[in-house]
Amino acid sequence: MRKGDLNWSDDIRISMTRVQHSGSFEVIDWDTRMAYQLAYRMRFMPGAFANTQEVLILPQFCVVNLMDEEIMMVQRGTRQVKTYFPYQSAGWHKSDVNQSTTVQMR
Repeated sequence: MRKGDLNWSDDIRISMTRVQHSGSFEVIDWDTRMAYQLAYRMRFMPGAFANTQEVLILPQFCVVNLMDEEIMMVQRGTRQVKTYFPYQSAGWHKSDVNQSTTVQMR
């Protein structure tokens, strides 16, 4: 959803119940056509903060390279190659909002 010059996700309902929940959402940058695949988890804090909810936002997909070599990944239907260096991790997001989450690696 685009409001003014900013890119926004669709609505995310913050639960007021004592139930922990999680989900995923997407924020689209219409200028670059990138789609940021994000996930969230909500839970109540323990002890003195029992009335406080923690909301954790993180990439829905995270590539962890535990090899000695670089990994290269491309979203099918695009040409933008993302390199993941040895023993590092990074989030993966769609480089083209109109393409699927199918990737190719080398």
